[in-house]
Amino acid sequence: QHLQIADVPGKFVAHCNLGIAYSALDEHEKSSINHRQALRYAIVMSSLVGESLACGNLGIIAQKKGDARTAKACMERHLKLSTALKDSKAQLDACQHLGQLANDAADYAEAASYFQQARGLALEMGESKVASACKCRIGMAKGNAQYDEFLSNIAAKVSDDV
Repeated sequence: QHLQIADVPGKFVAHCNLGIAYSALDEHEKSSINHRQALRYAIVMSSLVGESLACGNLGIIAQKKGDARTAKACMERHLKLSTALKDSKAQLDACQHLGQLANDAADYAEAASYFQQARGLALEMGESKVASACKCRIGMAKGNAQYDEFLSNIAAKVSDDV
């Protein structure tokens, strides 16, 4: 009902709220539709804050749906906008999501880089627990990279011995 009587900013907020509600219900397609509508209204309003928020939400939903390509594109846009807006909290969120996406794609160097960036932001914000979690994620990404190298070396050694 809110959507029917709202002005453009009100429709933006309503679609954001609907997207969040549908996400909580694991209705990812409906959530995505509403976040896309929110993005359209943010663009109509020329609201970089709204666009950043909508892109971030779309990235999270795409990640939940298993659409890594879309999730990465949305999160990269979210990071770019939040950096321009000097929104450290949003930058931190975007870096953590991008790090996880890179880690899931076995791009461990990129994952470590994003987690390092997130750690720096967390330290600047005085978020020591988040910084510690990021430090662990950096170690995990680097460990994953070394493990892949280790397996490659063993496979090469075994094939040389055969």
